[in-house]
Amino acid sequence: MSARERLVALYNPLTYLLDALRSLITAGWDGEALGKGALAVFAI
Repeated sequence: MSARERLVALYNPLTYLLDALRSLITAGWDGEALGKGALAVFAI
């Protein structure tokens, strides 16, 4: 991923939401990922 794409992903709230959902499916309850996902939902 290029630096520009990483910058866009950093500020895109959908990135954090998908990461939270992915963590539930693969790793279980990952508090950090779920917290960031919840903040992204409330920010929208």
